Amino acid sequence: MRGTHGSHRKRRLNHLSAADPERYEEIGWQTFRSTLEELAEEAEKWGVFVGIEGVSTHTLASPQHMRRILDEVPSSNIGVVFDPCNLIGQDVSRQDEIVDSSLDLFGDRIILAHLKDIYAGSEGYRHGVPGGGLFHTADFFRKLQARKPMLDVSLEEITLPVFNETVALLHSLRS
Repeated sequence: MRGTHGSHRKRRLNHLSAADPERYEEIGWQTFRSTLEELAEEAEKWGVFVGIEGVSTHTLASPQHMRRILDEVPSSNIGVVFDPCNLIGQDVSRQDEIVDSSLDLFGDRIILAHLKDIYAGSEGYRHGVPGGGLFHTADFFRKLQARKPMLDVSLEEITLPVFNETVALLHSLRS
């Protein structure tokens, strides 16, 4: 069912782009905003959080976009799932600026962090096992610890054969 929904959504978004290329991004923003308003209302009703995550190629494409949506839908039941590698995208040379800007703009709203790494490949950058790539993991841990010392960090792109080794590396970077 998920694949069917995703395909339908992709066709719908492509249709919006073709129908109104001048306002495509704003139409997407308004659609996301109205959906988030509904989710926030339900989250408030049930006493739960809605976590939203920015991705450099999606509607929440930058720290500034994340701040904007948090301002436009001012619910304390909306939190941020902060995945810095998703916000960095292909802009690896600006990673420290993107992380710092994110922490400044919405650090108080982060409810979970995702951690993976960035690796250079023949066709650009790709994500992979945390701790061994181009992402400044130790700096990220230090900055995150200063802002959100008890925050849970979810590891991504990790497989069982490298789990123990990766966790040991991350513990050494964190101390």
